[in-house]
Amino acid sequence: MLSIRNASLLALALTLGLAGSVHAAPEKLTPADADAIVVVNVKQILDSALLKKYNVPGLLQGVIEGSSEAQEITKALNFDPLKDLDSIQISGTGVAQESGLVIVKGNFDQTKVEAALAEHAKKEPEKLKVSKEGALTLFEMKGQQNSYGTVLGKDTIVIATSKDSLLKAAKGGVGGALNKDLTKALTRVTGKESFYAVARITDEMKDKATDGGKNKQAKEILGPLVSAAASLNITSDVVFNTVLETKDDDSAEKLGMQLNGLKSLAGLLTPQDNKNQKELIEQVIKQLKITASGTTVTINLKITDEMIQKAMMLNR
Repeated sequence: MLSIRNASLLALALTLGLAGSVHAAPEKLTPADADAIVVVNVKQILDSALLKKYNVPGLLQGVIEGSSEAQEITKALNFDPLKDLDSIQISGTGVAQESGLVIVKGNFDQTKVEAALAEHAKKEPEKLKVSKEGALTLFEMKGQQNSYGTVLGKDTIVIATSKDSLLKAAKGGVGGALNKDLTKALTRVTGKESFYAVARITDEMKDKATDGGKNKQAKEILGPLVSAAASLNITSDVVFNTVLETKDDDSAEKLGMQLNGLKSLAGLLTPQDNKNQKELIEQVIKQLKITASGTTVTINLKITDEMIQKAMMLNR
């Protein structure tokens, strides 16, 4: 029989194991062919100590209350963006992100949202069209590139660049696992950050970014990249973190040296005529950490509240 002591040790080991493996999980409706995923955790940002200290939620509330149009919209939708909006996830495929899907999570009054959009469609049919697809109510937003949206219950709104993509997502997604490089990039973030973006770096992306390989410096840096994961977390401070995955250890080491070289160059170019500005930039550069380990290069920067206050004073 398992003793209390051994059971406790087993529970601790499992807890530590699970804690060490926590990483971001994309929304289940995310297309399997996605090359990039961007997530903004709106509620986490608005609830952060830093934004509350500078009364950002209060200022935004004042903007809404000061606009009759905003008041009319929030009342019609029965929706308070400062309280009811949780997160926004955007996923895309291809260099131009020609196939995109937006998943908005929050607290929605489906009946009122659909009624308000239907009323708007009557007033401006050249901009918005309402149609039915089985039990789904679809909204076609007309413009240079049409987009399509639907409300899925009380907690999800989905918007897509094509009707086909929207219907696939609304019926449970396209199925299948995400690309292995994108999946690995997702392990570099927890999903609890204020903002994060992950992408697999395709040859098509590299070709576009380097002007068909003509930009030799950019080609040298981007060439060995496989994927990237960047995050920003706002608490009482702001922490930026980026993990670049390369094809091998040597590539990571070389890229780390190149980026540290650029960091040193930035230090040399610090303006000398403004003491306060010079000190702030030097402080930022000192906080910037670039390290290579295995096949990855990690870039980390912590912006403290003190640094933010200094930056605000520069603009006065």
